[in-house]
Amino acid sequence: MALSIRDILILDYFDGKPVHHKIPPYKLKIYGQDANDRIGLLYENGWIRYSRPQETVSMLPDKALSDFLKRYGLSGEGSHAELTGRVISQIPAEDLRPHQGRQGGNRASHGLRPERP
Repeated sequence: MALSIRDILILDYFDGKPVHHKIPPYKLKIYGQDANDRIGLLYENGWIRYSRPQETVSMLPDKALSDFLKRYGLSGEGSHAELTGRVISQIPAEDLRPHQGRQGGNRASHGLRPERP
């Protein structure tokens, strides 16, 4: 599948957003009425993929990482790199799953939800 300029613009808009994200209606005039269908095709053709837990963890703010670590009884202190490293090294990957929180407007909140309290 060759990429059109429109597909490149859609990928640029989509960068850093979760796979389930949809282009909001007010932007469809820019990207085309079938933009959300195009996202599905781009995913099917390998241009978009689900992120690995390590990538998701590194995008979280320090407060979310700290809170998550504390739920596992681990220290929530340190730099972003230290917190990220601690989550990745001390919490099993299967316990790290994307969490779609309350949706408001066109934005979804993201974070991690521990498997156990």
